[in-house]
Amino acid sequence: LIENILNRKSTKYDIIIYDNIYTKKFESHFLDLSEHLPQEHLDLYSKSALSQSCISNNRWVALPISPIYTILYSNMKYLNKYNKDVPKTWDELIETSKYIMNEEKKINNTNLLGYNGGFNEIEFGTCSIYEFIYSCRDSFDSPFPNLSDNTTINALNLLKKIKNEISSEINKKFVMEEVMFSSISSLYYDEEVCSVIDCDYYRSFQPVIRPIWKTGIFEWDNYSLKFRNHIYEFLYGNKTAAEALQNVVDILKIYNISIHTNDNYVGIIIFILLSIILILIIFSMFIPLFKVFEFYFKIFSYDFWIIYLSGSIVLLYLCFMEYGEISQFKCKLKTAILFFGNYLNQFPFFYELLIYFPLEFKGSKFINDHRLLIIFIYSLINIILIILSLFVPIYSKEIIIDNGKNFKSCRIKDLSGNILNSFLYFMNNINMLLMLYIVFMEWNIQETFIEIKLLSSSVYMNVLLYILLLIFSFIDINNYIFHFIIYEIFYILFIISNYVCLFGSRIILAINKKNKNNEKEKNEDRFFIAENNNKLNHLSSLSNTNSVIQCTNNTIYQYILKYHEKQIELGINDTMTETIMTKNTNSIILSF
Repeated sequence: LIENILNRKSTKYDIIIYDNIYTKKFESHFLDLSEHLPQEHLDLYSKSALSQSCISNNRWVALPISPIYTILYSNMKYLNKYNKDVPKTWDELIETSKYIMNEEKKINNTNLLGYNGGFNEIEFGTCSIYEFIYSCRDSFDSPFPNLSDNTTINALNLLKKIKNEISSEINKKFVMEEVMFSSISSLYYDEEVCSVIDCDYYRSFQPVIRPIWKTGIFEWDNYSLKFRNHIYEFLYGNKTAAEALQNVVDILKIYNISIHTNDNYVGIIIFILLSIILILIIFSMFIPLFKVFEFYFKIFSYDFWIIYLSGSIVLLYLCFMEYGEISQFKCKLKTAILFFGNYLNQFPFFYELLIYFPLEFKGSKFINDHRLLIIFIYSLINIILIILSLFVPIYSKEIIIDNGKNFKSCRIKDLSGNILNSFLYFMNNINMLLMLYIVFMEWNIQETFIEIKLLSSSVYMNVLLYILLLIFSFIDINNYIFHFIIYEIFYILFIISNYVCLFGSRIILAINKKNKNNEKEKNEDRFFIAENNNKLNHLSSLSNTNSVIQCTNNTIYQYILKYHEKQIELGINDTMTETIMTKNTNSIILSF
């Protein structure tokens, strides 16, 4: 009824009286009382435990009228009959109840119930559970314990002991008189009030508030039902107290992966692996400077290798972003960082491909005359893709798993967002397919024969990983550990595949050949990389040699295919080769 009135925006009622568990649900319909009432008046309620349920989204939307306490009634007839005092602790209640019930059984009275806690299937059952746990605190001033604490576990074990020993079944019919209490606790210190009522008695009451402000995206009714069911699985089923309470914690808890081993060891294992990769990449920055490896890293200047390895570190940072809470900020950055890291990985090799681009191909003169412009356009396209990725409408969504572990995952809001995201991945793959086209054209250039094969392997792997990553973005994964592992594998494969193909292979070749010193073996090395200042002159002179491909009567496809299949030697004679092998200077290092 209240919800219907509020949704219709009815102005018939100025004041609404409702159960405080619905504050979060109704708060958008209510005024902020802090803007309409003096602070002195609000301060009268601020010390009350009930005030926590009156504030939502930093707005004071309600005032507590009266707290409702559950009272433990004692049957004075039987207490007086057996000369027993009203029990003040749970242990006293068990002892007294067992004694009276045993005595009554001797006279055939088997209808007595030692304790009725009101643990039924409605909201009152939730209140009873919270009140019992609260009554088992370490001291009067102790706060409500965490649900996973030993205090709570012990409380539930005690409750089950009471159920088994003095309450053969929990009676679901109960009678409780309604007592009116004031929510202004200071009234029970007022002399005038205390002259009429027993203030010490009323001050001894300890209210426990249902934590409606902790339910997140859950409505209280939904949370309360699950809470009761899990606790009753312990009281009436075979679950242990720890298992039942863990299930209660899991209703609201959002899990994520961390390096701590409280929940699992996946986080620390992957973290160690990532740390090893990071150390390897940092150490790799010095490898091109070692003489034993220097020959194999002169395809371009040292600063380009730093750019390439920096891209690997950026991708590694993406792996570390999967740790901890998955916030909206992280979701916005993930695609941009992925594109940026791969751009840094590929840029030096795109530049290399342009250096070796065959001059006899139609249009190659323009490419060779405008290398810097082409590189600028290539970089600009990548930068635009990176910037556009920041505008994909993506957010951090709470994935709620019934009877499982909730977690957060990045989700795109609508169809237009999915279209934009798919377009960005498509354009990024087009970028890499352009590199594959140039690789195809340069497939049999002798001086970069092995280089081209390794680069093509890396690009093929990147294209495949991008496609798989896009596909997995449309698949709902309902296990936070599996979700973490899948994306970590993707990011690590990006790093490892690029590193092995483009960097690690050079180290392996250098180690394999470091003990081979004859000239023939040195000449073979030029199939991996050539070093001479006149390379571009030899490239441009190719059009005058017998290796020129005539395409007058061929289609473009046949022409490209013939060029792909033709072996091309860039005219480096033995004298120049000898010069290359004896001097480590004058390499073809074209700085951009």
